[in-house]
Amino acid sequence: MTLSGRARREKGHAGERALAAKLREAFPELAGGIKRGLQAQAGGLGNADVQGLPGFHIEHKHQKKPNMKAAYEQAVRDAAGKGFPMAVVQYDGARERLCVLGLTDLCRILRAAYGYTPPLQFGAQLDLFEAPASEREAG
Repeated sequence: MTLSGRARREKGHAGERALAAKLREAFPELAGGIKRGLQAQAGGLGNADVQGLPGFHIEHKHQKKPNMKAAYEQAVRDAAGKGFPMAVVQYDGARERLCVLGLTDLCRILRAAYGYTPPLQFGAQLDLFEAPASEREAG
């Protein structure tokens, strides 16, 4: 059965709402700010599908056969260097969503999480601050 354009958009919106709810559950201290993004609500370009997780630009796809590479490339393009671009994809019928994050970004996150580098810092707009020179040179 093929879905109409409206039904596909509603499925995508429902997936974005479900992802936002899952993130609110996982990060209760941030719950007040985690929501579907303005792009999803107002057609704005460059806005994340799900907002409120500081330092991350989340592109969400819920499709029968989502293109993970295209979703990640869109996240990179839309993030414009203001946060870690991440694509979250959900295949129809799948129990778990999959996340695509660049290896360089993952290493930076893990290095900070494990204490090899100072904790990541976020600005007033919840964007990731520029990497210190020592990290930029090491990458």
